Amino acid sequence: MSSPIEQFIDRWRGSGGSERANFQRFAIELTQLLGVEEPKIATSDDQDDDYRFERPVDFGPTSTRSHGFIDLYRRGCFVLEAKQGAERRSRHDPNQLSMFVEDAPKQARTGHCVRGTSRWDDTMLKQRLWMTAATPPN
Repeated sequence: MSSPIEQFIDRWRGSGGSERANFQRFAIELTQLLGVEEPKIATSDDQDDDYRFERPVDFGPTSTRSHGFIDLYRRGCFVLEAKQGAERRSRHDPNQLSMFVEDAPKQARTGHCVRGTSRWDDTMLKQRLWMTAATPPN
């Protein structure tokens, strides 16, 4: 029998291509696994929401300030910005026609990019820069 951690890893290993559909469920399951408090429900008062999903932020220079959201925010502890990736797929020969629709290779979602590639690294670095520039509204 596998441990809860191994079960969690196995469950989420196959996720891919849909950050918005997966992230909040992933984060809640992770907090349950770790035995820590789950994110709170957002209220109408953004200033007092100290641990929530989709925390509003302002980022960029003051003259060109933009608005965005942090995927998961806990005041004084962390910000977590999710990026969905996917594993490499096997190559399909585009010159080989499938006889039946069921035989055709399924188009898998790839999220922002394929994990372990230079594009993945670039996406992670851009995210780090974005988070460095982000500040919760006062």
